[in-house]
Amino acid sequence: MGIHDSRILSYTVNFNKKTLLLRLLDNQEHCHEVNFFGVLTHSFENILLSNIVFDIEESSIENFFEENEQLILKGQQYCWPVEFNDGTDLICILSKKKLRYYKIYSSFGLDGWILCEGYSEIYSINHTNDCLGN
Repeated sequence: MGIHDSRILSYTVNFNKKTLLLRLLDNQEHCHEVNFFGVLTHSFENILLSNIVFDIEESSIENFFEENEQLILKGQQYCWPVEFNDGTDLICILSKKKLRYYKIYSSFGLDGWILCEGYSEIYSINHTNDCLGN
């Protein structure tokens, strides 16, 4: 993805469609829309009014459990992110659902992750005003 040092203009979660849309503006004022689909859950921290993405990378479902074990075990009593018995069971369930773990790193502001089926990126040089909401 060519999004290094892009500003996050907005993100929108559509629970009915199971999507999460990130709107980004790069240093050349080009708009990028990153649409995550088949979203099961996500977690964002350190959200500011101005957030700069360093990178978005995919990691393994095993890493999802290892890196978020305390959060996952805390949510287990609420069947979050899904109903499961233990860590091995959760990894098996998420793998069978073919879910992917994307981590968002930032240079400034928003950090987090998204657990979903995948994503698509739309790069637009001509629709910058739409991206800005104008």
